[in-house]
Amino acid sequence: NDLEKEVVEGVGFTMPALLEGDAAAAAAFPITIFDDFGGKGVRINSWSCAMDSNCSKDKAEGDFSISMSDQKLYGALSLELDQVDLSGLNTLQDKAYLTMKMKFTQPEQKFQLRFVDNDAGNGIVIPWRYAVDMNSNDYELNKWVDIELPLNSFADIGGWSNSLNKWFDSTGTFEWDRVVTLEFAAETGDIPGEYLVDDIKIVLK
Repeated sequence: NDLEKEVVEGVGFTMPALLEGDAAAAAAFPITIFDDFGGKGVRINSWSCAMDSNCSKDKAEGDFSISMSDQKLYGALSLELDQVDLSGLNTLQDKAYLTMKMKFTQPEQKFQLRFVDNDAGNGIVIPWRYAVDMNSNDYELNKWVDIELPLNSFADIGGWSNSLNKWFDSTGTFEWDRVVTLEFAAETGDIPGEYLVDDIKIVLK
């Protein structure tokens, strides 16, 4: 910020300018993933507020939120991002946050929140998962709460290929420009009751 710039330059140093490539990439943000409907290029499976029971008028803002109820083990709310350009995060990840509003209704609502790369089914292009674990016990229940997750708090945990029915251990090669989904996955067990999600974005700070 301006104060930091004055302090640094006051002791004889020069603040580095945002690299030209980073500045161009930053222009794509914020990226809206959900705000009443899927953001530009985002698909939510076959989800539609006009016809789907996963649409709720219990919302944090706007008109609708996404509601998930009694989610079974390995089931996932999947927001499809293959038409969204996230390549800027290859250089800007440390400045980026996933923000959203959620309402949890029961204790022990645990899920894995993860970005997933595409699966070529050849054992070479792997659907790497970049993930963080979430638990309703960390938040107030039955109230909309603001969630802000630094993307550098996620971890490259490996990848599961449905095509090959095989798990691949992480090699640290998750790539933002290959992301095809953002998933709220019941990875460790069924998720009891209902939880709601609204206003999902990727922002820079």
